[in-house]
Amino acid sequence: MGTDWPFRESAPVGYVRRAKNLSRAVRDDILGANAAKLFKIKA
Repeated sequence: MGTDWPFRESAPVGYVRRAKNLSRAVRDDILGANAAKLFKIKA
């Protein structure tokens, strides 16, 4: 069930890194690669 109330994740980076159902490429995208591409930052 979804909610509009914000839920604070205490360790969001660790949460994404531990997500086994995501590929490494997707995890990298979530953790900053998408932003780097958007702002044309070489990582």
